[in-house]
Amino acid sequence: MAVRIKESELRLTRRVEDRSVDATASGTLRLPSELPDAASVVRWRALASVERLTPDPASGRVEAQGRVRVWVVYVAAGSEAPDPVGAVYGGRMDGELSYSAWLEIPPEGEAAAWQVDVTVRDVEGRFRPDGRSADVDAVLGVHFTGVASEQSRVVTQVLASPPDRVDASTANLRLKVVQGWATARINVEDARPMDVPGGGDRPLRVLDLRVQPLITGVEVRPGEAVVKGQLSYELLYAYQHQPAAQGSALDAGAPAEPAQEEATGGSGPAERQAPARAWHVDLASWTGQEGFESALAIDGIGQGSQVKAQASVTDASVRILGTEGVVSVSAQVEIRATATASQLVPVVAAIRADAASVEQRTVPVRVEAPAGEGRRTFTASTTVELPGGLPPIERIVWSGAGVDTITARPEPGRVHVSATATPWIYYLPYKAEPQSQGLHFASWPGALSIEQVLAIPDLRPEAEVRAQAGPMTAEVDLISRQTLEFTVSGTCQAEAETPVTQDVVAEAVLVRPSGSEPDPFIYLVVTQAGDTLWKLSRRYRTATQQILAANPDLEAYEETAQLPAGTRLFILRGA
Repeated sequence: MAVRIKESELRLTRRVEDRSVDATASGTLRLPSELPDAASVVRWRALASVERLTPDPASGRVEAQGRVRVWVVYVAAGSEAPDPVGAVYGGRMDGELSYSAWLEIPPEGEAAAWQVDVTVRDVEGRFRPDGRSADVDAVLGVHFTGVASEQSRVVTQVLASPPDRVDASTANLRLKVVQGWATARINVEDARPMDVPGGGDRPLRVLDLRVQPLITGVEVRPGEAVVKGQLSYELLYAYQHQPAAQGSALDAGAPAEPAQEEATGGSGPAERQAPARAWHVDLASWTGQEGFESALAIDGIGQGSQVKAQASVTDASVRILGTEGVVSVSAQVEIRATATASQLVPVVAAIRADAASVEQRTVPVRVEAPAGEGRRTFTASTTVELPGGLPPIERIVWSGAGVDTITARPEPGRVHVSATATPWIYYLPYKAEPQSQGLHFASWPGALSIEQVLAIPDLRPEAEVRAQAGPMTAEVDLISRQTLEFTVSGTCQAEAETPVTQDVVAEAVLVRPSGSEPDPFIYLVVTQAGDTLWKLSRRYRTATQQILAANPDLEAYEETAQLPAGTRLFILRGA
């Protein structure tokens, strides 16, 4: 009989977990020694990082541990500033908070590889009576992703020559294999002179800071991925400007204080002129002069691999250099890269033989087939009112928005993405009185709704879709001193995979027809590559237990596990 059966090893990967859990981080932090005591808080914010990820199959859980760094914008106690803005300070608190989050490992995830991301959902704090120590609580979202990988041997080809005739039905498996992922941390430094009227020697104070990374390219090399990107900076700062006589050189170029008609959009005369301020607040935005680059080692990647990279800022600090009005920003950037490979593999689903006798073992194989990606830019708007208790607005100095939740619903040929976002502003109050708070922060949690439909051809409703929204820009129109309209722009993208279960022939063996020649009572067999107890039992028409009884050294092997090639065995003929 001239029948040739070809088997191949397939690496199959699939997600066994993709879920978020809540975590909290609480503790007592202190203001840096160079900052004055605090009287009240304008805003708390925080950045979080993952420091340790520990899968422990023995306890049945995977645990993530990390830290949280906290920044505060506040009003100083007992300030002698000539106007309310001069009492506002900002800085990173000394010390850090710690958190721990865990997830139960599903039964199929005992040997899974794990990745975790963390986001800060909310942060609140209360200064103690000393004005320097604060009790801070942060609420975090910790997202776990587990990917199980296994090697599976399947029949990929069956060939026969006359007079034997074998008919093999085939199927094409579209595989997306997660080859691996890697994480790296780098520190990026950047310095920039502030645009301070009257010269850089004016007193300068940093109030708040936001650093956002942007991936600009990924280069795949054998065994590594080189990720390139750049950072954008937004820095809220205050500077001192002493008013001089009208028309003097000192006053030239200073930002004019808006009259009422400028703030409200009206054309009537101002009720009164805003008082001259010794301190002014401004926002500086720029892109870093030098980008960042990091090489992440991922075994097995190379030509044909697709690598997707993400970056986040896990810590940032700023200092003012001398009296030249130059600020230096130091940011810790975490880069994560995931490498995948897509391939189309023909497999044998069933074998039918005429003259030849072929024993086959069929198993269901579950794979996550790539179903496509969608991407589009969006613009969304909402109108909000100032929360109760906040004073009316004179001037907005900084605005932004952040994504709260995002969900995706697959439909035939498209995916519907729904998200909520929180818009926010820093603003100066109208008719601020001496010794009152000179800078305010307001936010509207979940006030912005984003609904987008992304086209993904051939998408089916049973697909699994993961969606995300990129960094957003926010513009705000002041309709009145209490009413604002936000317009937010950004990019929404989704990636879809379809779970597919396909019956495949895991192994097959050619069996001599009974009676074609005398059968010996005992066989001396030398195992070949790919042999299993199942194959040997079918090939020699005996039971697996009989093989194990004659060869007790094989008791550690499961029926479908491959045996070491070159092993000598005694096999008794079955009854």
